[in-house]
Amino acid sequence: MVGAFSHLKIPEILRSTPSLLCYLVRCFEEETLQWRPNLERWSAAMVITHLAEAEGVCFRTRLIRTAREESPLLERYDQWACLRGKEMFPVEPALDWFAAERATTLRFLEDLSEEVLGRRCNHPELGVLTFANLLNEFAFHDMGHMRQILELCRSHAYYPGMGSWQKYYTVHP
Repeated sequence: MVGAFSHLKIPEILRSTPSLLCYLVRCFEEETLQWRPNLERWSAAMVITHLAEAEGVCFRTRLIRTAREESPLLERYDQWACLRGKEMFPVEPALDWFAAERATTLRFLEDLSEEVLGRRCNHPELGVLTFANLLNEFAFHDMGHMRQILELCRSHAYYPGMGSWQKYYTVHP
């Protein structure tokens, strides 16, 4: 794995996310995992589906292109594309899909040398980025969605039954 990021634990974050997700979602009922606070917000199951789809379509594709091409122009990513027109998002298949996609990404990253970290790419909105920027955003993205899943599940499963304790908390599912 790219050694220059060992102090940031990026490889560990990327490697652990699928198993952490599996462990976490098995603690909740299907109703909680499918619950959406409103039509503009995702359910925990939608987040997991997004993670699986984005792994190959967005993250790995961008990393491969940046590693192999000279300053590639990255494609825009539509995060709603795999979610439109569906009502239910089966969690177990999405977890399996995500784990398989992530394993492929990790195999790709293991073969890279540190020289790749400074390679540049062009994002249509953000301009010039480096491979290192992509890796940092990748870990940040994982952690953000883990937090999002936790917030959705605690808001639906526990907050309604807390009674007066709700006074001390604000939820943002």
